[in-house]
Amino acid sequence: MSTTTSSTSYKSFAIAGGSSVLGSLIISELLAQNAGVVVLGRTDSQSVPEGTKLRVVDYEQEDTLVNALQGVEVVISVLAKGGFAVQPTLATAANKAGVKLFVPS
Repeated sequence: MSTTTSSTSYKSFAIAGGSSVLGSLIISELLAQNAGVVVLGRTDSQSVPEGTKLRVVDYEQEDTLVNALQGVEVVISVLAKGGFAVQPTLATAANKAGVKLFVPS
């Protein structure tokens, strides 16, 4: 019996909903693995963990999302209830920006 493992590893991530408890935990783990982390936020006054970059977006405007996702390999969405409605726009923008993997809430 043979076992196949994947050697693919991603290095750049964007987190939608990064200010949530779950988002913070994911960010901490990614930073511990030396990954590049972008936090998508609605305002520039949002505080983000050291070692991450904040990119301000309007989740209802696809073009701001496409711009914010440039250079990102993986988008992880941890948006809560109200954020579910914008996930299709986020997924479409991720595809247009060349994101390799989209992980929805």
